[in-house]
Amino acid sequence: MVFKRRDPRTLWRRCVAFVLPRRGYTRGWKYIGRRVQRIRDTPEKIAFGFACGALASFTPLFGCHFFVAAFLAWILRANVVAGLFGTIIGNPLSFPLIATASLGVGRVLTDGKSHGVDGEGVMSAFADVGGLLWDAMLQGIGFEVENAVSWSVTKIRFAEFWDQVMVPYFVGGFVIGMVVAVTCYFLFRPAIAAYQKRRREKLHSKKKSNGMNTIKSAKKASVS
Repeated sequence: MVFKRRDPRTLWRRCVAFVLPRRGYTRGWKYIGRRVQRIRDTPEKIAFGFACGALASFTPLFGCHFFVAAFLAWILRANVVAGLFGTIIGNPLSFPLIATASLGVGRVLTDGKSHGVDGEGVMSAFADVGGLLWDAMLQGIGFEVENAVSWSVTKIRFAEFWDQVMVPYFVGGFVIGMVVAVTCYFLFRPAIAAYQKRRREKLHSKKKSNGMNTIKSAKKASVS
């Protein structure tokens, strides 16, 4: 391949580059902004789709944000591609802040207490319950798992996780996510409309210039 890298990156280097881009996050944000602006659709649908992606980033469904964003954009008749781009709101840097804020607000709204929420604790809770469910699945298909707890204990701990983490996270994430989504919509819609207007004017000017050049060429040919 012509554009193949001379020094293929390892999986570890790709993961590091994803979390800590060599050229920083600013270049990536500019790239995303340009790609969103160039989507062929109305400014309202594009901005609405991006807002759906932003809202999806505030759900506790880690690993499924793309699917949630696409479903929301599809069911609300927004632009699905813009919805996928909108999930950039949830990234390795913002997830700890999103988790802390969403769970903190959710617990205040559900039982009136914050319980001293922190991002690291939220991620640990998800990791613990994920490990429990993974061990339970392996046991269910016949594998022996070292130091595994019984299925009854797994159900109890998952029920506690659901009540103490998932439900408050859903509530708080929806509230904060709606604020962020509405903000994204009103920021992106005029920017996309202005970009599309400039693009139309440039194309019109280019067509007009090409038309004038064609007329001049025809006149010169007729004179000669």
